[in-house]
Amino acid sequence: MTPVEILQDLGRHVCRCGNLKREGNSFCRDCFARLPVEKKNGLFKRLGKGYEPAFEEALEYLGFGAQGALSKMQARDVLALTVFILLIAAVLGYLVWGSQVGGM
Repeated sequence: MTPVEILQDLGRHVCRCGNLKREGNSFCRDCFARLPVEKKNGLFKRLGKGYEPAFEEALEYLGFGAQGALSKMQARDVLALTVFILLIAAVLGYLVWGSQVGGM
């Protein structure tokens, strides 16, 4: 994974398993709890100071292939964004059409 991909992953609110996680955390509580202590410790390293390989090792240990799991996450992100856009479109449509119908 590139550093940009790792930063994007850290910024997500959804873990690789699909559970919610805190932004800035590598994994959700359940996935983090499944890691052995030495893998957990590696995730506390700084970016550029050993975090990247520790994160990739943790992904492998948990059974998340970097590409496959990322594709699943991207699909969830696209779905969430699509639902959000449809909701905004519905609200805007109601505001525009509702005001025209009510004004007649």
